[in-house]
Amino acid sequence: MMDVVLPIKLEVPSSKIYHFSEIESEDERLFQLDTIDKLRSKTKLGEVARKRMIETKHLSKVHAGEFREGDLVMRKVEDAQKDNKLASTWIGPYRVVK
Repeated sequence: MMDVVLPIKLEVPSSKIYHFSEIESEDERLFQLDTIDKLRSKTKLGEVARKRMIETKHLSKVHAGEFREGDLVMRKVEDAQKDNKLASTWIGPYRVVK
């Protein structure tokens, strides 16, 4: 018959636990709460600047469509008119009359 030996649970605290100070922790947390508003406003400004840059780039590439009488144009199919995902996206050509 064999004897069973149960391992003893040893707890070795980490250096983080040794050097923990509740007062310093509370001060750090309050500092973080104070600075989060500044960080959020800085992030918001960056987001607005990026959106403005994307909009400017998009508008520089978009050209206004000017159609004259007699031009041939294609019309985009609405989602409700599509039978499946492989159906044509555009229908036409149509001739511009007015």
